[in-house]
Amino acid sequence: MKIKQNLKKDIGRLLFWYPLRWIVFVLPYSALYHIASQLGTFEYLFLQRDRSKKVSKAIQAAVSCTQAEANRHVKQNLINHYANTLELIRYPDMDIKSLQRFVSTENIEYLDSAMQEGNGVILMTAHFGAKQLLQVFLGRKGYPVNQINHHVDGDALSFVQKHVSQRLRKRIESKLPITFIASNSFQRKTLECLKKNQVLIVAGDGSGIKDLMDSSYRPYNFLGKSMLFPSGPETLAKKTGALIIPVFVIRENSGHRIVFEKPISHHFNPNSDSIKCYSHELERKIISFPYLWDFWEEFEEGIVLESETTNSTVNFCIK
Repeated sequence: MKIKQNLKKDIGRLLFWYPLRWIVFVLPYSALYHIASQLGTFEYLFLQRDRSKKVSKAIQAAVSCTQAEANRHVKQNLINHYANTLELIRYPDMDIKSLQRFVSTENIEYLDSAMQEGNGVILMTAHFGAKQLLQVFLGRKGYPVNQINHHVDGDALSFVQKHVSQRLRKRIESKLPITFIASNSFQRKTLECLKKNQVLIVAGDGSGIKDLMDSSYRPYNFLGKSMLFPSGPETLAKKTGALIIPVFVIRENSGHRIVFEKPISHHFNPNSDSIKCYSHELERKIISFPYLWDFWEEFEEGIVLESETTNSTVNFCIK
């Protein structure tokens, strides 16, 4: 993702994490989406004009919609961003009973059946919808959940980003029912958790950070472009025998629907391309819900896109 230092944004971050964060704890959960709507609308109208034009253009080209429709998606994307962060603040104090009031699931039996095989499960999600809700929900239900994560550090962050926003996010994450695996030490620990028949959650669309996109990333036809996807999950699956299950969180106003897709297996065809299968699922979700994807600003050459040319490799998708 793109990290930008901006004085106005830093002032907004201070207001968000201190007065507003304290207010969030005393409000009904359903009120958080209404607050997010006000914040997202304000940012769309007054703070993010250049970004909004760029993202609107990318959405319009990718999903074949009108400019007016693309503009609505941009606004809703900002609302979704604020809603995700406001809700994250509340997750540490929510048990499974509280979560089930606003979260529904589809096809969770795919996960249960895969766990019975005993080789662990790789859940491939994305920077789409409520990014931490899946982990929290499964952890509260008693699944052993691991997640590969990365925090941007150093000069890329402003003082407020580093010492306020990121510090408080890390504090919240430490209270969640998730075992976090740092991206720079993931290889051994990810193998271990799968061998223990646990759940490993990975971002199938990658980090969105160019410096972290190594030679393991491969290009796939995606939304009319050639996008780079990490092949690490497929390598792990082949090493451990773990099943890969694409899963997406669909926001429905203040509620959420967690959708588990059919598992992708290498048991019957070792040449099947699980990343291609996953990218097809993600593409379908983005076309249906463009405003839920967070990588529109990164959807350009030199970041998540390889080039204007498409990948000519023939891949096989077996489900």
